[in-house]
Amino acid sequence: ARMMKAHTERGVDRDMFYVKIGGFDTHADVEGKLADKFEEVNLAIGAFAEELKLNLLWDDTTLVQQSDFARTLVPNGGEGTDHAWGIDAFTEE
Repeated sequence: ARMMKAHTERGVDRDMFYVKIGGFDTHADVEGKLADKFEEVNLAIGAFAEELKLNLLWDDTTLVQQSDFARTLVPNGGEGTDHAWGIDAFTEE
């Protein structure tokens, strides 16, 4: 948020920042692992959104989530899922 707030001083009109999070390779115990990962992501996005709102940057921010990694819809024998083809994404403005 500090970098975003300093856009005028840095001489930029637009920025793009990204974060990466791993650990979604759930061949076993998919429900437990996904619950933990989703909580981690939700807490991070929530803290980021709160900071942007405090700095009056939220209305000028677009969040984009993307993954090129997919899992099968049918569980495997270890209560997990296997690799598949697909993409998922969401945009929050």
